[in-house]
Amino acid sequence: KIKRRVLDSLVRVRSGDLYSFNNVRMTVRNLSELGMFSNPLVSLSIDQHDSLKLNSKVSANVLDATTIGFNAKANYKNVGYIGPSVGMNFSQLNVFGGAENLNIDLDAYYDFPIGVFKERISKSSGLSLRASLTAPLIRPPFRFIKQTYSLPKKFIAFRAELNDRKDYFNLIGWNASTGMIWTSSPKISHRLTVLDATYSNIINPTAKFDSLTVDNPALANSLIDQFIIGSNYTFKYDNSSLVDKLVGTYFEGKIELDGNILSVTSKTNSETGLKESFGIPFSQLAQLSYDFRAYLKIGEKGQLAFRNLGGIGYAYGNSTQMPYIRQFFI
Repeated sequence: KIKRRVLDSLVRVRSGDLYSFNNVRMTVRNLSELGMFSNPLVSLSIDQHDSLKLNSKVSANVLDATTIGFNAKANYKNVGYIGPSVGMNFSQLNVFGGAENLNIDLDAYYDFPIGVFKERISKSSGLSLRASLTAPLIRPPFRFIKQTYSLPKKFIAFRAELNDRKDYFNLIGWNASTGMIWTSSPKISHRLTVLDATYSNIINPTAKFDSLTVDNPALANSLIDQFIIGSNYTFKYDNSSLVDKLVGTYFEGKIELDGNILSVTSKTNSETGLKESFGIPFSQLAQLSYDFRAYLKIGEKGQLAFRNLGGIGYAYGNSTQMPYIRQFFI
């Protein structure tokens, strides 16, 4: 069961209030965006004893609390890989009674290099785990986060992956993050990740990989013991719908700052000259990236798409170069 205080904060139609169409609309929207109900409805009827009063009834269909699914896919990656993957998905609604929804994905994959990449990269296989817990943000910490256009949400996410590059190394890594998501207009949404921690390292390097790092030590430095902790913000503007117009646009921009707090609180290793957290040197960097798309309507069913991506990263302080997991690839 969902806690009463959560429902009371989301249902805007209350006894004794003046009728408001906006409150009815927001109640239906809030219940729909919880992800726990389908077809929420607010029914209104005139009171039998007082024609100036309306009786309201809120109803909705409850979705299955637990679902498990399996999938098989063929994937193409723009870094030169193609191959099959199999996976399992588990979801649990209302985990703690506060409309917290848990989603877990487990995937295994095997990729082959294709085209010009055959001579440059090796076969790749791995296992990945992704988990996320989302809940409504009942009391936003900032005044500019409002419920006018959508129900703000908070999230906790975790991702881990073990990747086997057959000819070079095994790469192990994880990422944990927490933050909030909200919408400020029908076309503008925001994602603020207050804390984002990432760790990656290579294990079992091969002689072939060691020979590469002799000539290019920066390659090893960008892969070994990468610990990144910071914050990021993503702005998204989506006007891509071509209904009733000729041109649609989409823009997504992201800014990220890492390592600054740790730089103030951590001590310097006298041997390496680098500041460390939990015995591991951490990265310091700033990064800005964007994704712009334009869509041109051609006839009734066709469209032509244009896309431009770009970014810039700057390593400083504890870092001499961008970590591999923060570098840009096309």
